[in-house]
Amino acid sequence: MSRHTSNRRPDKGGWRARSTRRPAAGATAALLAAATALVPLATAPPATATPVHPAALPATRPATPPPARPDSASVGRGALLTVTPLGTRDRAQLVAAARQAHFAGSAADWRHAVRHDVSAYRVGYRTITPDGRPTTASGLLVLPRGAPDRLPALVHTHGGMTARDRAPSVNAQGPDRLATALYAAGGRAAVAPDYLGLGKGPGRHPFLHTAATVSASLDMLRAARTAVPLLSAAHSAGTDHPEHASPPRRTSLDGRVYVTGYSQGGHAAMGFARALAAGADPRFRLRGLAPGGGPYDLLNAEIPAAFDGRVSGVAAVLTFSQALISHHHFLSPPLYSDPHEVFRPPYASFIDELFNGEHQQDEVIEKLPGTLRELLTDAWYEKLRRPSGRLLDVFRAIDTTCSWAPEVPVTLHTASGDHDVVKENTLSCARQLTARGAFVTVVDRGAAGHNEVFQQSVLDVTRSFPLTD
Repeated sequence: MSRHTSNRRPDKGGWRARSTRRPAAGATAALLAAATALVPLATAPPATATPVHPAALPATRPATPPPARPDSASVGRGALLTVTPLGTRDRAQLVAAARQAHFAGSAADWRHAVRHDVSAYRVGYRTITPDGRPTTASGLLVLPRGAPDRLPALVHTHGGMTARDRAPSVNAQGPDRLATALYAAGGRAAVAPDYLGLGKGPGRHPFLHTAATVSASLDMLRAARTAVPLLSAAHSAGTDHPEHASPPRRTSLDGRVYVTGYSQGGHAAMGFARALAAGADPRFRLRGLAPGGGPYDLLNAEIPAAFDGRVSGVAAVLTFSQALISHHHFLSPPLYSDPHEVFRPPYASFIDELFNGEHQQDEVIEKLPGTLRELLTDAWYEKLRRPSGRLLDVFRAIDTTCSWAPEVPVTLHTASGDHDVVKENTLSCARQLTARGAFVTVVDRGAAGHNEVFQQSVLDVTRSFPLTD
C-alpha cells in the first residue's frame, strides 16, 4: 500500500491522498414486549413487532397528566409517529455478518470495532415534499445496548435504488442495514433515513434532489432524537408493568453528529453535512464527515465519462434515466411534455412506470437498453451531452454539495476502478473543499469496483469516528 500525504496542518486546510488495495405511563404488556423484542436483525420480526405509537412507550419519570395531543396538522417536521422494533444482534453475530458480507477487515479488527450488542427500529416521522407540502417518511434507527447515557449520532445515507422495499428500514438483508448496525455497535445512535418515496414513505422518490434528501434526513435525525430516550426507558424498565419498576434509565443524543454515506448517499451525505454546518438545527453539531463514491460533479465528471466510455453503459442508463424522470416529476413546469421527446420507442411507453418504486433494479436494467445512444432520442442525447437551459439548471443544482468549507476533517472514499461513479467526481469535490480551506483525505481503493469500495470502506469509516465502550 502506498500513501501520499500532504504536510499541511488540518486547521489550515489541505488535501491528502491515500492509495490502498484493499412516549406515556401505563403501557400495555404487548406494546412493551414489542418495544423490547429480541430477534435477529436479518429475520422477520415476531408477530408482536407492530408499529408502536411513541405515547405507548414507558414514561421516563413518574406519570403526570399528559398534555393534550396536538392535532396532526399542527405537528411539525421531524415529529415521531411510530416505532417498529426490527430485532437485535449481539457482538459475535455482527462480527460474523461483517465477514460474511465481505466487508474489509479481519475478525480481530471487527471485534475491536464492535463494542456493543445492538437493537434496531423502523421509525416513522413527519417531513415535507420537495415543494414543501406535509408528508411522512421512514428510516432505520439502531441503538447500542449498554452504552453511555449520552450518545453521538452517526448518520448513514444509502445508495441509489429503484425499489422502495430495498431501503434500510425494510430490507433486512441489505448492506445498509448491516453497515448501520455496525456503526451503532461502536457506541453511537446510528440513523439511516430511507429518503422520500422509499421504505414506508408515500409517493415517488426524488432521486438526486438535494434539498428534498437533506430535509428528509434532517427530520429523521430529529425523530431519532425523540425516539432514543423513549426506547432506552423501555429497555431499562425490563418489565411488563413499568409503573412497578425503578426509575428507568434515560439515554439521549448529545448533539454530536458524524455523517457518512455511499454512492447516491455520498452525495446526500455532503449535502446533509453542509446543512448541519450551516446551522439547520442548532441542537446538532457536525463533528465528522466520511462519504464515498458520490456523484458530486455531474457536469464536469460524470456526464463526460458517460459519453467517453469511462462510465459503463448500464450505469449511465440507470443514473441518467432515473435523474431525468425524477426531476421531470418534481419540477414545475415539467422538464418535458412527453416521454417520447426524450426516450426512444419502445422505452418511452413504459420507462416512467419503471421508476415508480415498485420495480427491482435487476428488472429495470433488463428492460432498458445498454447504452444512452439506444435509450435517448437524438435531440436528448445531445442535450444530455451538452446541457443547457433548464436541464443545465437541474445539474447545476445537483452539483452544489461540495461548494462549502467544512470545519471538520473530511475523508472521501473512491476508486480508480469505479466505472459507475468515476473517481473524477471525488477529485472535483476535494478541489472544491480544499479551495475553501477544508482539510480533505482522498482514499483511492485502486482497481475496486463501485460496490467493492463500499465494502472496503465500512471498517475505516467506523474507526475514523470515536468508538465508545
